[in-house]
Amino acid sequence: MEVSEACSKKKSPLSTCTACMDECPHGALIIEERTLKLDEKACSLCGVCITVCPQQAIKGQSPARKVIQDYLSLQDDSPLPSFL
Repeated sequence: MEVSEACSKKKSPLSTCTACMDECPHGALIIEERTLKLDEKACSLCGVCITVCPQQAIKGQSPARKVIQDYLSLQDDSPLPSFL
């Protein structure tokens, strides 16, 4: 998992976006030195942050999904993907 330069917090420390931080069940996304960072020790690689990021700025494996009768189904009660 990695927070890319597309992150609004990396582009501007004054950004109010906290979508990934709010949804991370382990508190693995933190603000350090006025930028968003991933605490690799706390991260469980669940991929929830990837799914909720409105900038698609977090790189890694997103939660398992499948399409059933033209509907997107997420496993483990994961949040829905965000739209830009």
